[in-house]
Amino acid sequence: MTALLHVLATLVVAPYAALAVGFLAVGRVAASKGLWEILDVVFQSFVALMSWGIYAFAAVILLIAATGCISAARVAASIALAALAGLSLLILLFTARLRWTWANCCSWCRASRRSPSGSGAP
Repeated sequence: MTALLHVLATLVVAPYAALAVGFLAVGRVAASKGLWEILDVVFQSFVALMSWGIYAFAAVILLIAATGCISAARVAASIALAALAGLSLLILLFTARLRWTWANCCSWCRASRRSPSGSGAP
């Protein structure tokens, strides 16, 4: 029964970990400047994910799920699953906070460029 619960917990955490990887890729694209650099970063991220990233992600998820089925290694697998969930949560929270700050900065900069006084009022 505990092995089944561990596998279910792994299946619940997997989409959040994939979303965190996606946020990291989008963050790299957003940090690049210029059209050619954006296209270069998108292409590099695509190549990295398609070559080994998807296989490595699936292998880690399957390894955590399979290790949770072994009673002697269940504690280690639970720690690994908790670490994966915690790291995914930190990535999602940190990049969301960073994007919110960046959006506010850009809207303020655009408003200050439009107003002749530079006070930020449109």
